[in-house]
Amino acid sequence: MDQLDLSDFFKTKGEAVDFSSRLSDISDKAYQTDFDLSRLLTASLGVTKKEKFIKLLRENNVSEGSKNKLIGFFNRIQEQIAAIAVITMTVAIEPPEEIMTELAQWFLTNINRQVLFDIRVDPVLAGGATISFNGKFKDYTIRPVFDKYLQEILDKKPTANQ
Repeated sequence: MDQLDLSDFFKTKGEAVDFSSRLSDISDKAYQTDFDLSRLLTASLGVTKKEKFIKLLRENNVSEGSKNKLIGFFNRIQEQIAAIAVITMTVAIEPPEEIMTELAQWFLTNINRQVLFDIRVDPVLAGGATISFNGKFKDYTIRPVFDKYLQEILDKKPTANQ
């Protein structure tokens, strides 16, 4: 099964859960007599994401009029969301949307797969980030450097002139 690029719809774990829930709500209404996919997508996702979703349907040859194909496609998306790897990042401040977009694009370009970010904010870090992925942890913060210099200053013995 080809992987769908869903990065236009979410980048973080929380956004993916929200998107999945909204998609599930739409899927549950598919067999109602007044089912209107366009209206439901607009109400659930907004105009911009609705247009991107309609484009995704067309790229995957899923007819808006075929309820069975729609539900199958929704299920495929749900399964893919559940299988996306999660990277936990702890940062000093909440990253802006532009940074999240660049990070998501980097993973798509360099490892050819979408990831979800579980962002945690810890102002104590001072700058940089810690990253956990597939059981590995890396600390790219400035906090260890800051702590090292602070300890060096504290360890210096005062001289007679001080």
